[in-house]
Amino acid sequence: MSRNYQWFLEPWGKDLTHTNEIVSRQPSVILDGDDTLLRELDNEGEGHDVWRLPESEIRNLWKERGKLGINFRVYNREGSYGPIRDVTFLFEKKSGRR
Repeated sequence: MSRNYQWFLEPWGKDLTHTNEIVSRQPSVILDGDDTLLRELDNEGEGHDVWRLPESEIRNLWKERGKLGINFRVYNREGSYGPIRDVTFLFEKKSGRR
């Protein structure tokens, strides 16, 4: 049985406005009926202002983040409800091990 995940992008760093502008123009941004960020809680109860996007779109933005001048963290959750978890490490390059 495959797992169903929802994926989220949280603008991060010093230029949140620029990151929000770039993400808000993505055609695949999935919104809850309006054009605002969603407020989601993590497993420690901390709130995060996030965009919900397909994983493939987040991966594309991750690859282009330097060129676009954006910075963000990545979260997901299994299913449609419950806390989100930081999975940015899944997108970061792993250092070579010897």
